[in-house]
Amino acid sequence: MGDKTYLTTCDQPFALQCYCDRDVKKLCEYRKHCLEYLIPVDDEELIIGPPGRVFRSGLPEYAPYVRHYTIGEYPQRDYAVGRVAGYSALPIYHPTRHLSSGVLEFASPSNIYVPLDRIPKELQNLLSTVNLTTTCRSLAQVSSCQDGEIARIEEVLDEVIEVCELDDDDDTETWTTSGEILSSHRGVDFIRKGQGVVGRAFSSKSACFCRDIRQLSITEYPLVAQARSWKNYACFAVCLRSSCLNNCIYVLEFLLHKNQIDHGDPRTLLNSIMETLKERLGSSFKIASGQELGQKLTVEVIKVSLEDEFDSFEIYNTTGVESTPRLRENNGIVESPHRQELPQNIENTAHDEGNTEINVANPERGGASMEQSGNEVNNVKKQKPICTLRSELGITREVLEQNSSRNLEDAAKAFGVSRSTLKRICREYGINRWPPRKAKKFNQAFVEQRVVQPSTENTKEQHRPDTTRLGDDSSIWVKAEYQGYTMKFRLPFSAHKFNLEEKVAQRLNLPIGSFKIEYQDEENEWIWIACDEDLSTCMSTLSSPGRTTIRMLVR
Repeated sequence: MGDKTYLTTCDQPFALQCYCDRDVKKLCEYRKHCLEYLIPVDDEELIIGPPGRVFRSGLPEYAPYVRHYTIGEYPQRDYAVGRVAGYSALPIYHPTRHLSSGVLEFASPSNIYVPLDRIPKELQNLLSTVNLTTTCRSLAQVSSCQDGEIARIEEVLDEVIEVCELDDDDDTETWTTSGEILSSHRGVDFIRKGQGVVGRAFSSKSACFCRDIRQLSITEYPLVAQARSWKNYACFAVCLRSSCLNNCIYVLEFLLHKNQIDHGDPRTLLNSIMETLKERLGSSFKIASGQELGQKLTVEVIKVSLEDEFDSFEIYNTTGVESTPRLRENNGIVESPHRQELPQNIENTAHDEGNTEINVANPERGGASMEQSGNEVNNVKKQKPICTLRSELGITREVLEQNSSRNLEDAAKAFGVSRSTLKRICREYGINRWPPRKAKKFNQAFVEQRVVQPSTENTKEQHRPDTTRLGDDSSIWVKAEYQGYTMKFRLPFSAHKFNLEEKVAQRLNLPIGSFKIEYQDEENEWIWIACDEDLSTCMSTLSSPGRTTIRMLVR
Protein backbone atom coordinates (compact mmCIF):
# COMPACT_ATOMS: atom_id res chain seq x y z
CA MET A 1 0.00 0.00 0.00
CA GLY A 2 1.95 2.98 -1.27
CA ASP A 3 5.54 2.62 -0.11
CA LYS A 4 4.48 0.83 3.09
CA THR A 5 4.29 -2.92 3.73
CA TYR A 6 1.30 -4.30 5.61
CA LEU A 7 0.06 -7.73 6.63
CA THR A 8 -3.64 -8.43 6.14
CA THR A 9 -5.99 -11.40 6.36
CA CYS A 10 -8.39 -9.90 3.82
CA ASP A 11 -8.88 -12.13 0.75
CA GLN A 12 -6.53 -14.73 2.25
CA PRO A 13 -7.47 -18.41 2.65
CA PHE A 14 -8.38 -19.87 6.02
CA ALA A 15 -9.55 -23.24 7.29
CA LEU A 16 -11.52 -24.53 10.28
CA GLN A 17 -11.23 -27.86 12.02
CA CYS A 18 -13.61 -27.95 14.96
CA TYR A 19 -15.90 -30.48 16.54
CA CYS A 20 -18.63 -28.27 17.97
CA ASP A 21 -20.64 -25.28 16.79
CA ARG A 22 -19.56 -23.21 19.78
CA ASP A 23 -15.88 -23.40 18.78
CA VAL A 24 -16.72 -22.63 15.14
CA LYS A 25 -18.60 -19.50 16.25
CA LYS A 26 -15.67 -18.31 18.41
CA LEU A 27 -13.08 -18.75 15.68
CA CYS A 28 -15.27 -17.15 13.03
CA GLU A 29 -15.74 -14.12 15.28
CA TYR A 30 -11.99 -13.89 15.77
CA ARG A 31 -11.37 -14.25 12.02
CA LYS A 32 -13.88 -11.48 11.26
CA HIS A 33 -12.27 -9.21 13.86
CA CYS A 34 -8.80 -9.73 12.31
CA LEU A 35 -10.11 -8.59 8.90
CA GLU A 36 -10.29 -5.06 10.30
CA TYR A 37 -6.55 -4.91 10.97
CA LEU A 38 -3.68 -3.83 8.73
CA ILE A 39 -0.39 -4.66 10.41
CA PRO A 40 2.53 -2.36 9.42
CA VAL A 41 5.89 -4.10 9.36
CA ASP A 42 8.21 -1.30 8.20
CA ASP A 43 8.23 1.00 11.25
CA GLU A 44 10.13 -0.56 14.15
CA GLU A 45 8.37 1.62 16.73
CA LEU A 46 4.79 0.61 16.00
CA ILE A 47 2.83 -1.98 17.99
CA ILE A 48 2.49 -4.85 15.54
CA GLY A 49 1.47 -7.96 17.47
CA PRO A 50 2.64 -11.55 16.88
CA PRO A 51 2.16 -11.64 13.06
CA GLY A 52 4.26 -8.51 12.60
CA ARG A 53 7.01 -9.78 14.90
CA VAL A 54 7.12 -13.15 13.13
CA PHE A 55 7.26 -11.49 9.71
CA ARG A 56 10.15 -9.26 10.79
CA SER A 57 12.17 -11.84 12.70
CA GLY A 58 11.54 -14.78 10.39
CA LEU A 59 11.09 -16.99 13.46
CA PRO A 60 7.90 -18.61 14.81
CA GLU A 61 6.07 -17.49 17.94
CA TYR A 62 3.90 -19.52 20.27
CA ALA A 63 1.81 -18.91 23.39
CA PRO A 64 -0.16 -21.60 25.26
CA TYR A 65 -2.80 -18.97 26.12
CA VAL A 66 -3.33 -15.62 24.41
CA ARG A 67 -4.19 -14.09 27.77
CA HIS A 68 -0.49 -14.30 28.66
CA TYR A 69 0.21 -11.53 26.16
CA THR A 70 -0.11 -7.88 27.14
CA ILE A 71 -2.13 -5.44 25.07
CA GLY A 72 1.08 -3.88 23.80
CA GLU A 73 2.37 -7.27 22.68
CA TYR A 74 -0.90 -8.35 21.09
CA PRO A 75 -3.38 -5.53 20.26
CA GLN A 76 -6.26 -7.98 19.65
CA ARG A 77 -5.69 -9.69 23.00
CA ASP A 78 -8.86 -8.54 24.77
CA TYR A 79 -11.04 -9.65 21.87
CA ALA A 80 -9.17 -12.95 21.49
CA VAL A 81 -9.49 -13.93 25.16
CA GLY A 82 -12.54 -16.18 25.44
CA ARG A 83 -12.44 -17.05 21.75
CA VAL A 84 -8.86 -18.28 21.31
CA ALA A 85 -6.68 -20.21 23.76
CA GLY A 86 -3.48 -21.55 22.18
CA TYR A 87 -1.81 -19.44 19.51
CA SER A 88 1.01 -20.07 17.00
CA ALA A 89 2.41 -18.03 14.11
CA LEU A 90 4.87 -19.34 11.49
CA PRO A 91 6.81 -17.32 8.90
CA ILE A 92 6.30 -18.33 5.26
CA TYR A 93 9.21 -17.89 2.84
CA HIS A 94 9.92 -18.01 -0.85
CA PRO A 95 12.48 -20.87 -1.07
CA THR A 96 15.01 -19.08 -3.31
CA ARG A 97 14.68 -15.41 -2.40
CA HIS A 98 14.82 -16.11 1.36
CA LEU A 99 12.37 -13.30 2.08
CA SER A 100 9.24 -13.48 4.19
CA SER A 101 6.13 -13.78 2.04
CA GLY A 102 3.60 -13.92 4.85
CA VAL A 103 2.63 -15.43 8.18
CA LEU A 104 0.50 -18.49 8.89
CA GLU A 105 -1.51 -18.30 12.13
CA PHE A 106 -2.87 -21.25 14.12
CA ALA A 107 -5.57 -20.40 16.66
CA SER A 108 -7.11 -23.08 18.85
CA PRO A 109 -10.31 -22.67 20.90
CA SER A 110 -10.82 -23.83 24.48
CA ASN A 111 -7.84 -25.78 25.78
CA ILE A 112 -7.04 -27.63 22.56
CA TYR A 113 -3.26 -27.77 22.20
CA VAL A 114 -1.62 -26.99 18.85
CA PRO A 115 1.49 -29.25 18.63
CA LEU A 116 3.94 -26.75 17.17
CA ASP A 117 6.67 -29.36 16.77
CA ARG A 118 4.46 -31.33 14.35
CA ILE A 119 3.23 -28.40 12.29
CA PRO A 120 6.42 -27.82 10.22
CA LYS A 121 6.80 -31.53 9.43
CA GLU A 122 3.28 -31.87 8.05
CA LEU A 123 3.17 -28.41 6.55
CA GLN A 124 6.42 -28.47 4.61
CA ASN A 125 5.19 -30.81 1.86
CA LEU A 126 1.99 -28.82 1.40
CA LEU A 127 3.85 -25.52 1.10
CA SER A 128 6.33 -26.94 -1.40
CA THR A 129 3.47 -27.60 -3.85
CA VAL A 130 2.94 -23.83 -4.12
CA ASN A 131 6.66 -23.01 -4.09
CA LEU A 132 6.76 -21.82 -0.47
CA THR A 133 8.56 -23.04 2.64
CA THR A 134 9.01 -22.46 6.38
CA THR A 135 12.45 -22.31 7.97
CA CYS A 136 11.46 -24.03 11.22
CA ARG A 137 12.25 -27.53 10.00
CA SER A 138 15.71 -26.80 8.60
CA LEU A 139 16.77 -24.74 11.62
CA ALA A 140 15.95 -27.58 13.99
CA GLN A 141 17.99 -30.17 12.06
CA VAL A 142 21.25 -31.27 13.69
CA SER A 143 24.38 -32.95 12.35
CA SER A 144 25.14 -36.63 12.89
CA CYS A 145 27.82 -35.89 15.50
CA GLN A 146 25.37 -33.72 17.44
CA ASP A 147 22.87 -36.57 17.77
CA GLY A 148 25.18 -38.52 20.08
CA GLU A 149 26.36 -35.45 21.98
CA ILE A 150 22.83 -34.21 22.60
CA ALA A 151 21.82 -37.63 23.91
CA ARG A 152 24.76 -37.55 26.32
CA ILE A 153 23.99 -33.99 27.43
CA GLU A 154 20.36 -34.90 28.08
CA GLU A 155 21.48 -37.79 30.33
CA VAL A 156 23.84 -35.47 32.22
CA LEU A 157 21.10 -32.87 32.69
CA ASP A 158 18.90 -35.54 34.30
CA GLU A 159 21.79 -36.32 36.66
CA VAL A 160 22.23 -32.63 37.48
CA ILE A 161 18.59 -32.44 38.60
CA GLU A 162 19.12 -35.46 40.85
CA VAL A 163 22.57 -34.58 42.27
CA CYS A 164 21.75 -30.91 42.90
CA GLU A 165 18.41 -31.91 44.46
CA LEU A 166 16.41 -29.67 42.16
CA ASP A 167 12.61 -29.79 42.20
CA ASP A 168 10.89 -32.36 40.02
CA ASP A 169 9.30 -29.48 38.13
CA ASP A 170 12.66 -27.93 37.25
CA ASP A 171 13.16 -27.99 33.51
CA THR A 172 16.31 -28.21 31.40
CA GLU A 173 16.80 -27.65 27.70
CA THR A 174 19.62 -28.12 25.21
CA TRP A 175 19.85 -25.45 22.51
CA THR A 176 21.72 -25.91 19.22
CA THR A 177 22.94 -23.13 16.96
CA SER A 178 22.59 -22.26 13.29
CA GLY A 179 24.48 -19.05 12.59
CA GLU A 180 23.02 -16.50 15.01
CA ILE A 181 19.82 -18.47 15.61
CA LEU A 182 19.33 -20.96 18.44
CA SER A 183 16.73 -23.71 18.38
CA SER A 184 15.59 -25.93 21.22
CA HIS A 185 16.40 -29.62 20.94
CA ARG A 186 12.75 -30.39 20.23
CA GLY A 187 12.72 -27.83 17.42
CA VAL A 188 9.80 -25.96 18.96
CA ASP A 189 11.34 -22.70 20.14
CA PHE A 190 13.73 -20.37 18.34
CA ILE A 191 15.53 -17.22 19.49
CA ARG A 192 18.31 -15.04 18.14
CA LYS A 193 21.75 -14.31 19.53
CA GLY A 194 21.48 -11.85 22.41
CA GLN A 195 17.82 -12.55 23.23
CA GLY A 196 16.87 -13.81 26.67
CA VAL A 197 19.18 -15.70 29.01
CA VAL A 198 20.05 -18.35 26.41
CA GLY A 199 20.79 -15.80 23.70
CA ARG A 200 22.95 -13.71 26.04
CA ALA A 201 24.94 -16.77 27.12
CA PHE A 202 25.52 -17.63 23.45
CA SER A 203 26.51 -14.03 22.69
CA SER A 204 29.12 -13.93 25.48
CA LYS A 205 30.18 -17.58 24.92
CA SER A 206 29.96 -17.84 28.71
CA ALA A 207 26.99 -17.89 31.12
CA CYS A 208 23.99 -15.76 32.03
CA PHE A 209 21.46 -15.63 34.88
CA CYS A 210 18.08 -13.97 35.44
CA ARG A 211 16.00 -14.44 38.59
CA ASP A 212 12.66 -13.81 36.83
CA ILE A 213 12.47 -14.05 33.04
CA ARG A 214 8.79 -13.04 33.15
CA GLN A 215 9.94 -9.48 33.79
CA LEU A 216 11.67 -9.22 30.40
CA SER A 217 9.97 -7.56 27.45
CA ILE A 218 8.94 -9.56 24.40
CA THR A 219 11.68 -7.90 22.35
CA GLU A 220 14.28 -8.88 24.95
CA TYR A 221 12.87 -12.41 25.21
CA PRO A 222 10.43 -13.58 22.50
CA LEU A 223 9.34 -16.58 24.62
CA VAL A 224 8.12 -14.43 27.52
CA ALA A 225 4.43 -15.19 26.76
CA GLN A 226 5.24 -18.86 27.37
CA ALA A 227 7.30 -18.10 30.47
CA ARG A 228 4.32 -16.42 32.13
CA SER A 229 2.63 -19.82 32.33
CA TRP A 230 5.66 -21.63 33.79
CA LYS A 231 6.08 -22.49 37.47
CA ASN A 232 9.84 -22.01 37.18
CA TYR A 233 11.02 -18.65 35.94
CA ALA A 234 14.52 -18.21 37.38
CA CYS A 235 16.88 -19.06 34.53
CA PHE A 236 20.56 -19.98 34.21
CA ALA A 237 22.27 -20.78 30.90
CA VAL A 238 25.85 -21.76 30.06
CA CYS A 239 27.40 -21.98 26.58
CA LEU A 240 29.58 -25.06 25.91
CA ARG A 241 31.78 -26.12 23.01
CA SER A 242 32.35 -29.82 22.29
CA SER A 243 35.68 -31.40 21.38
CA CYS A 244 34.26 -32.98 18.20
CA LEU A 245 35.76 -32.14 14.79
CA ASN A 246 33.03 -29.58 14.12
CA ASN A 247 33.50 -27.87 17.53
CA CYS A 248 29.73 -27.84 17.95
CA ILE A 249 28.30 -25.23 20.32
CA TYR A 250 25.42 -25.88 22.71
CA VAL A 251 23.65 -23.73 25.28
CA LEU A 252 22.39 -25.58 28.36
CA GLU A 253 19.39 -23.92 29.99
CA PHE A 254 18.16 -24.51 33.54
CA LEU A 255 14.73 -23.21 34.58
CA LEU A 256 14.73 -23.12 38.38
CA HIS A 257 12.03 -22.60 40.97
CA LYS A 258 12.27 -19.09 42.37
CA ASN A 259 12.28 -20.44 45.95
CA GLN A 260 15.62 -22.10 45.25
CA ILE A 261 17.02 -18.72 44.28
CA ASP A 262 15.41 -16.63 47.03
CA HIS A 263 16.28 -18.95 49.93
CA GLY A 264 20.02 -18.30 49.93
CA ASP A 265 22.70 -17.12 47.53
CA PRO A 266 21.85 -18.31 43.97
CA ARG A 267 25.55 -18.64 43.25
CA THR A 268 25.73 -21.61 45.61
CA LEU A 269 23.21 -23.56 43.51
CA LEU A 270 24.82 -22.50 40.22
CA ASN A 271 28.22 -23.53 41.57
CA SER A 272 26.79 -26.98 42.35
CA ILE A 273 25.34 -27.26 38.84
CA MET A 274 28.68 -26.40 37.21
CA GLU A 275 30.55 -28.82 39.47
CA THR A 276 28.21 -31.65 38.43
CA LEU A 277 28.61 -30.76 34.74
CA LYS A 278 32.38 -30.93 35.14
CA GLU A 279 32.24 -34.34 36.81
CA ARG A 280 29.84 -35.83 34.25
CA LEU A 281 31.07 -34.22 31.01
CA GLY A 282 34.78 -34.30 31.80
CA SER A 283 37.16 -32.84 29.22
CA SER A 284 34.91 -33.50 26.22
CA PHE A 285 33.28 -30.09 26.67
CA LYS A 286 34.63 -26.64 27.50
CA ILE A 287 33.09 -23.27 28.12
CA ALA A 288 32.68 -21.84 24.61
CA SER A 289 34.96 -18.91 25.46
CA GLY A 290 37.83 -21.37 25.97
CA GLN A 291 38.29 -22.16 29.67
CA GLU A 292 37.90 -25.65 31.09
CA LEU A 293 34.86 -26.70 33.08
CA GLY A 294 35.81 -26.13 36.70
CA GLN A 295 37.70 -22.91 36.16
CA LYS A 296 36.39 -19.56 37.32
CA LEU A 297 33.29 -18.63 35.31
CA THR A 298 31.89 -15.13 34.90
CA VAL A 299 28.08 -15.10 34.85
CA GLU A 300 26.31 -12.12 33.31
CA VAL A 301 23.22 -10.95 35.24
CA ILE A 302 20.08 -9.65 33.56
CA LYS A 303 18.82 -7.24 36.20
CA VAL A 304 15.10 -7.36 36.95
CA SER A 305 14.89 -6.45 40.67
CA LEU A 306 16.65 -4.66 43.52
CA GLU A 307 18.22 -7.96 44.53
CA ASP A 308 20.38 -7.84 41.40
CA GLU A 309 23.21 -5.70 42.69
CA PHE A 310 25.92 -6.52 40.16
CA ASP A 311 26.18 -6.76 36.39
CA SER A 312 27.95 -10.09 36.78
CA PHE A 313 29.37 -12.49 39.36
CA GLU A 314 31.87 -15.34 39.39
CA ILE A 315 31.29 -18.98 40.31
CA TYR A 316 33.29 -22.17 40.62
CA ASN A 317 36.71 -21.20 41.83
CA THR A 318 38.95 -22.32 44.65
CA THR A 319 37.68 -19.63 47.01
CA GLY A 320 33.99 -20.26 46.43
CA VAL A 321 31.79 -17.57 44.92
CA GLU A 322 32.49 -13.88 44.62
CA SER A 323 30.98 -10.82 43.04
CA THR A 324 32.22 -8.85 40.08
CA PRO A 325 33.44 -6.22 40.61
CA ARG A 326 35.15 -7.67 43.67
CA LEU A 327 34.65 -5.93 46.99
CA ARG A 328 37.58 -5.29 49.26
CA GLU A 329 37.55 -4.81 53.02
CA ASN A 330 39.16 -1.72 54.53
CA ASN A 331 39.20 -1.47 58.32
CA GLY A 332 35.99 -3.43 58.62
CA ILE A 333 34.14 -1.49 55.93
CA VAL A 334 33.34 -3.32 52.71
CA GLU A 335 33.90 -0.98 49.77
CA SER A 336 33.90 -1.06 45.99
CA PRO A 337 37.21 -0.71 44.13
CA HIS A 338 35.65 2.29 42.35
CA ARG A 339 35.04 4.15 45.62
CA GLN A 340 38.35 6.01 45.83
CA GLU A 341 38.01 7.17 42.23
CA LEU A 342 34.96 9.30 43.12
CA PRO A 343 35.43 13.05 43.70
CA GLN A 344 35.60 13.88 47.41
CA ASN A 345 32.56 16.15 47.41
CA ILE A 346 30.37 13.42 45.90
CA GLU A 347 31.71 10.77 48.25
CA ASN A 348 30.86 12.80 51.35
CA THR A 349 27.37 13.75 50.21
CA ALA A 350 25.49 11.75 47.64
CA HIS A 351 27.43 8.51 48.01
CA ASP A 352 27.20 8.30 51.79
CA GLU A 353 23.67 9.61 52.00
CA GLY A 354 22.37 7.21 49.35
CA ASN A 355 24.15 4.06 50.48
CA THR A 356 23.42 4.31 54.22
CA GLU A 357 19.68 4.43 53.65
CA ILE A 358 17.76 1.69 55.46
CA ASN A 359 14.60 0.18 54.04
CA VAL A 360 12.47 0.36 57.18
CA ALA A 361 9.84 -2.04 55.87
CA ASN A 362 12.28 -4.74 54.75
CA PRO A 363 15.75 -4.31 56.35
CA GLU A 364 17.30 -7.08 54.27
CA ARG A 365 16.69 -5.01 51.14
CA GLY A 366 18.02 -1.80 52.62
CA GLY A 367 21.56 -0.49 52.74
CA ALA A 368 22.79 -2.66 55.63
CA SER A 369 23.24 -6.38 56.09
CA MET A 370 24.37 -8.64 58.92
CA GLU A 371 27.53 -10.70 58.64
CA GLN A 372 28.57 -13.45 61.08
CA SER A 373 32.30 -13.72 61.83
CA GLY A 374 33.12 -16.23 64.57
CA ASN A 375 31.09 -15.22 67.60
CA GLU A 376 30.96 -11.57 66.59
CA VAL A 377 28.17 -10.04 64.54
CA ASN A 378 29.07 -6.94 62.53
CA ASN A 379 26.90 -4.48 60.71
CA VAL A 380 28.42 -4.40 57.25
CA LYS A 381 27.76 -1.70 54.72
CA LYS A 382 26.47 -3.08 51.43
CA GLN A 383 27.58 -1.18 48.33
CA LYS A 384 25.11 -0.47 45.58
CA PRO A 385 26.41 -0.81 42.03
CA ILE A 386 27.76 2.27 40.28
CA CYS A 387 24.78 3.87 38.51
CA THR A 388 25.40 4.16 34.80
CA LEU A 389 23.14 7.12 33.99
CA ARG A 390 24.70 9.66 36.30
CA SER A 391 28.26 8.52 35.58
CA GLU A 392 27.81 8.37 31.79
CA LEU A 393 26.14 11.79 31.59
CA GLY A 394 28.48 13.38 34.14
CA ILE A 395 25.62 14.88 36.17
CA THR A 396 26.68 15.14 39.82
CA ARG A 397 24.46 15.94 42.77
CA GLU A 398 26.22 19.30 43.11
CA VAL A 399 25.23 20.19 39.54
CA LEU A 400 21.63 19.16 40.27
CA GLU A 401 21.55 21.44 43.31
CA GLN A 402 22.97 24.33 41.29
CA ASN A 403 19.99 24.00 38.93
CA SER A 404 17.38 23.64 41.68
CA SER A 405 15.98 27.11 40.93
CA ARG A 406 14.75 25.86 37.53
CA ASN A 407 11.58 23.88 37.08
CA LEU A 408 11.96 20.21 36.13
CA GLU A 409 11.35 20.73 32.42
CA ASP A 410 13.87 23.59 32.10
CA ALA A 411 16.46 21.66 34.09
CA ALA A 412 16.05 18.64 31.82
CA LYS A 413 16.56 20.84 28.75
CA ALA A 414 19.66 22.37 30.34
CA PHE A 415 21.15 18.90 30.85
CA GLY A 416 20.09 17.77 27.39
CA VAL A 417 17.96 14.89 28.70
CA SER A 418 14.26 14.09 28.94
CA ARG A 419 12.17 14.71 32.07
CA SER A 420 11.97 10.98 32.81
CA THR A 421 15.76 10.57 32.46
CA LEU A 422 16.36 13.46 34.85
CA LYS A 423 13.94 11.89 37.33
CA ARG A 424 15.88 8.60 37.15
CA ILE A 425 19.17 10.41 37.79
CA CYS A 426 17.63 12.15 40.79
CA ARG A 427 16.41 8.81 42.18
CA GLU A 428 19.93 7.39 41.82
CA TYR A 429 21.09 10.16 44.17
CA GLY A 430 18.21 9.49 46.56
CA ILE A 431 16.34 12.64 45.45
CA ASN A 432 12.64 11.79 45.34
CA ARG A 433 11.29 15.28 44.68
CA TRP A 434 12.28 18.26 42.53
CA PRO A 435 13.83 20.64 43.35
CA PRO A 436 16.52 18.78 45.33
CA ARG A 437 17.42 19.87 48.83
CA LYS A 438 20.98 20.63 49.80
CA ALA A 439 22.79 17.45 50.82
CA LYS A 440 23.63 17.22 54.49
CA LYS A 441 27.30 16.95 55.35
CA PHE A 442 27.96 13.92 57.54
CA ASN A 443 30.86 13.42 59.88
CA GLN A 444 32.73 10.60 58.14
CA ALA A 445 33.95 9.08 61.41
CA PHE A 446 30.39 8.96 62.72
CA VAL A 447 29.17 7.26 59.53
CA GLU A 448 31.88 4.60 59.71
CA GLN A 449 31.21 3.99 63.40
CA ARG A 450 27.52 3.59 62.72
CA VAL A 451 28.25 1.06 59.97
CA VAL A 452 30.71 -1.26 61.71
CA GLN A 453 29.72 -0.98 65.38
CA PRO A 454 28.85 -4.54 66.60
CA SER A 455 25.88 -3.36 68.61
CA THR A 456 22.45 -4.88 68.21
CA GLU A 457 21.04 -1.74 69.82
CA ASN A 458 22.37 0.39 66.96
CA THR A 459 20.97 -2.09 64.48
CA LYS A 460 17.50 -1.72 65.94
CA GLU A 461 17.95 2.05 65.89
CA GLN A 462 18.60 2.00 62.14
CA HIS A 463 15.64 -0.23 61.40
CA ARG A 464 13.16 1.92 63.30
CA PRO A 465 10.32 3.04 60.99
CA ASP A 466 10.21 6.68 59.95
CA THR A 467 7.22 7.88 61.93
CA THR A 468 6.98 11.04 59.86
CA ARG A 469 6.36 8.92 56.77
CA LEU A 470 4.37 6.01 58.12
CA GLY A 471 2.53 7.41 61.07
CA ASP A 472 0.71 4.62 62.88
CA ASP A 473 0.12 2.62 59.71
CA SER A 474 2.39 0.48 57.55
CA SER A 475 0.28 0.51 54.39
CA ILE A 476 -1.45 2.88 52.01
CA TRP A 477 -4.65 2.79 49.98
CA VAL A 478 -4.36 2.10 46.26
CA LYS A 479 -7.08 3.08 43.78
CA ALA A 480 -6.47 1.19 40.55
CA GLU A 481 -8.51 1.76 37.40
CA TYR A 482 -9.04 -0.88 34.70
CA GLN A 483 -11.20 -0.25 31.62
CA GLY A 484 -13.42 2.26 33.41
CA TYR A 485 -13.74 0.24 36.63
CA THR A 486 -11.99 1.24 39.86
CA MET A 487 -10.81 -1.13 42.58
CA LYS A 488 -9.52 -0.11 46.00
CA PHE A 489 -7.22 -2.05 48.33
CA ARG A 490 -4.49 -1.55 50.89
CA LEU A 491 -0.85 -2.18 49.95
CA PRO A 492 1.89 -2.58 52.60
CA PHE A 493 4.99 -0.41 52.27
CA SER A 494 6.98 -3.65 52.33
CA ALA A 495 5.21 -4.96 49.21
CA HIS A 496 7.08 -6.14 46.14
CA LYS A 497 5.93 -5.63 42.55
CA PHE A 498 4.72 -9.25 42.54
CA ASN A 499 2.51 -8.61 45.61
CA LEU A 500 0.87 -5.67 43.84
CA GLU A 501 0.31 -7.77 40.71
CA GLU A 502 -1.25 -10.55 42.82
CA LYS A 503 -3.81 -8.17 44.31
CA VAL A 504 -4.75 -6.86 40.88
CA ALA A 505 -4.82 -10.32 39.29
CA GLN A 506 -7.13 -11.70 42.00
CA ARG A 507 -9.64 -8.92 41.51
CA LEU A 508 -9.62 -8.96 37.70
CA ASN A 509 -9.20 -12.72 37.28
CA LEU A 510 -6.21 -12.12 34.98
CA PRO A 511 -2.92 -14.05 34.90
CA ILE A 512 0.11 -12.28 36.31
CA GLY A 513 2.23 -10.96 33.46
CA SER A 514 -0.71 -10.28 31.15
CA PHE A 515 -1.02 -6.64 32.24
CA LYS A 516 1.14 -3.74 33.33
CA ILE A 517 0.58 -1.25 36.14
CA GLU A 518 1.32 2.48 36.12
CA TYR A 519 1.14 5.01 38.95
CA GLN A 520 0.39 8.72 38.80
CA ASP A 521 3.35 10.72 40.12
CA GLU A 522 3.33 14.10 41.81
CA GLU A 523 3.27 15.82 38.40
CA ASN A 524 0.27 13.75 37.24
CA GLU A 525 2.37 11.75 34.79
CA TRP A 526 1.75 8.00 34.45
CA ILE A 527 4.91 6.01 35.30
CA TRP A 528 5.23 2.29 34.50
CA ILE A 529 6.04 0.05 37.49
CA ALA A 530 8.52 -2.27 35.77
CA CYS A 531 10.38 -3.60 38.82
CA ASP A 532 10.53 -3.52 42.64
CA GLU A 533 12.62 -0.34 42.56
CA ASP A 534 9.88 1.51 40.66
CA LEU A 535 7.28 0.43 43.24
CA SER A 536 9.59 1.49 46.06
CA THR A 537 10.02 4.90 44.42
CA CYS A 538 6.26 5.21 44.02
CA MET A 539 5.63 4.41 47.69
CA SER A 540 8.37 6.68 49.03
CA THR A 541 7.56 9.73 46.90
CA LEU A 542 3.77 9.58 47.18
CA SER A 543 3.35 8.59 50.84
CA SER A 544 3.74 12.12 52.17
CA PRO A 545 2.05 13.16 55.44
CA GLY A 546 -1.66 13.68 54.91
CA ARG A 547 -1.77 11.62 51.72
CA THR A 548 -3.64 8.34 52.09
CA THR A 549 -4.17 7.12 48.51
CA ILE A 550 -2.06 6.35 45.44
CA ARG A 551 -3.72 6.28 42.03
CA MET A 552 -2.76 3.51 39.61
CA LEU A 553 -3.79 2.40 36.14
CA VAL A 554 -3.93 -1.20 34.89
CA ARG A 555 -3.37 -1.74 31.17
